[in-house]
Amino acid sequence: MLGNLEQEEIRAVCEFNGHPEFAQAYIDLDVPVGVVRKDLALGGKLIRAALGEKRQSRTSHRVELLADERDKFRAAAADAIAMRGGVRVDNPAPGARDLMSRSLRELALEAVWLINPSARGGFDALFERAMTTSDFPLILQDSARKALFEGYDSEAQTWRVWCGIGQAKDFKEHKIIQASVGDDLDEVGEHQPYNYGEADESQETFLLATYGKIFAITRYAVINDDLSALTNIPKAYGEAAARKIGDLVYEVLTSNPTMGDGIALFHSSHGNIGTGGAVSETTIAEAIKLMRLQKDVGEKKRLNIRPQFFIAPAALEGSSEIFFTSNQFAGSDTGATRNNPYAGTRFTRVYDARLDDDSITAWYMAGPKGRTVTVFFLAGMEKPELQQQPGWTVDGIECKVRLDAAVKAVDWRALVKNAGA
Repeated sequence: MLGNLEQEEIRAVCEFNGHPEFAQAYIDLDVPVGVVRKDLALGGKLIRAALGEKRQSRTSHRVELLADERDKFRAAAADAIAMRGGVRVDNPAPGARDLMSRSLRELALEAVWLINPSARGGFDALFERAMTTSDFPLILQDSARKALFEGYDSEAQTWRVWCGIGQAKDFKEHKIIQASVGDDLDEVGEHQPYNYGEADESQETFLLATYGKIFAITRYAVINDDLSALTNIPKAYGEAAARKIGDLVYEVLTSNPTMGDGIALFHSSHGNIGTGGAVSETTIAEAIKLMRLQKDVGEKKRLNIRPQFFIAPAALEGSSEIFFTSNQFAGSDTGATRNNPYAGTRFTRVYDARLDDDSITAWYMAGPKGRTVTVFFLAGMEKPELQQQPGWTVDGIECKVRLDAAVKAVDWRALVKNAGA
């Protein structure tokens, strides 16, 4: 129940804001003066709604008012912490910029008092309440999640240029079925029956895996107003999550995994290994030919796949770009020049330093997205998750970063490797 002094303050605040008629309603609902001020700034929106619903109880009106105020405070505080930590927030919640001057300790105490204005005690006791019975842990989680996502989005993810993206609903083994293009259509004469066609199939399998890490937001970090635990650390883990996917993708190319037919991804039996040599008219032409001549699963029809992507280590970027951006070049006759048929944007070029760790000369060509290497995410969740629980081994909360994904070469026919020179 509100004390006499707080009741008088509410009457004065309502009078000052031109709504003295609301004062008694706020008092009857035990609404703290801080909430009254913010509601009056909105024209008394919440108290008007409460007075308009006569069927609701006195207690439920107060809960509704406080719940709405808590949601607004949570959103504003989370954005304020994120912005203080250097995280970009495009559309900050109302009041977020005003809260940027508050320390983590002050926000923790305000989260407690928003629920229980009469809460008293030393900081340790109030901090315990903040971490268990207030919205403060959710505020910390929201701000850390913003930093996590910024880190994930800021990391260069070259695989997105040429890889397909898929999803899986669980951690069971999943099958990717490839069917042949089918028989030719037969000429069917008048009154003649249609023949049934035949189709061959092959399959690849994959399993999702979970990748993650735990970090803590401690009591010390809150007292010291240390934002690194809330922004720098989760941002770094967001970057690490993005790097992990890239590592898995390019490892498919460099590790040359065994495919569903029991043969390595790049193998002479698959017809997707070019004659070793630097990027040139001859080696590019050969890679194009190898891909176009691939046959379907049943080895019946040519697929005529068109290469779309050129993929190489960072060490080859300079020489490769000279080749691809030269409209004319000299052949074996250095005194003559002719048009470069592969100049310009015929191929999208991708350079990634992960490939340098395996070879600084090998390069690859890939066909359409979704036909070469695919990244699968659990339930289509492409970004890492952030979960939390009260700390046990630390005073504070423990945050878990988790990402569920798998990377699979779905077909060798649209990939060609050249070991380079």
